[in-house]
Amino acid sequence: MYQAGVSAYRRLEVNTLDDPNKIVYKLFERAVQELRLALNELDSPRERNRHLGRAIRLVAELQAGVNLEAGEPAEFLFALYGAIIRALSRVDGNPEEARETIERSIRYLAELQKIWARSVLGRNKPEEKKD
Repeated sequence: MYQAGVSAYRRLEVNTLDDPNKIVYKLFERAVQELRLALNELDSPRERNRHLGRAIRLVAELQAGVNLEAGEPAEFLFALYGAIIRALSRVDGNPEEARETIERSIRYLAELQKIWARSVLGRNKPEEKKD
């Protein structure tokens, strides 16, 4: 999982982090950011699809890191990532459906990020961005 996260961040021109758990957190953060950018570009298919493609790759990195030997919760998470990827891959020219699919994906990923921050990183709130 650590290597998958590092690879994703090198492609996104972000330096690697020391803690693999923080990498997972950043993958969530970046996927949500790309989806928000895609929402802003609904009327520009090329730009929208560029951001969707990035988000899909980030979710695929998260999915690749799931340890399926951990049992049913891990299997559910793996399937949820797969469903998000499939839904985002089917976004087309219908702006209303595209918005709904992207917003739903943002909600799922943002909630998973909060759970990760709380249960793995021991945070009550997600990390705030510094300017």
